[in-house]
Amino acid sequence: AVGQNAAALQHAPEDLRSDRGFVLAAVGQNAAVLQHAPEDLRSDRGFVLSAVGQNAAALQHAPEDLRSDQDFVLVAVGQNAA
Repeated sequence: AVGQNAAALQHAPEDLRSDRGFVLAAVGQNAAVLQHAPEDLRSDRGFVLSAVGQNAAALQHAPEDLRSDQDFVLVAVGQNAA
């Protein structure tokens, strides 16, 4: 369900919403899931890099502060180019 409807993550049980592996797998199917991930995951640079590694389109759903960080964007784009 989350792979088809990104907003479904908001209605998933708390243990799934906070499960890094579950959210990364969901982002792999639907990049927009990242915008509905819990704030602690969205603010974690390493997690967001992993999410972008799963699905390059997730970068557009990353928090603004990360998208405006040139170093972060270069690393995120670079990992998908390799």
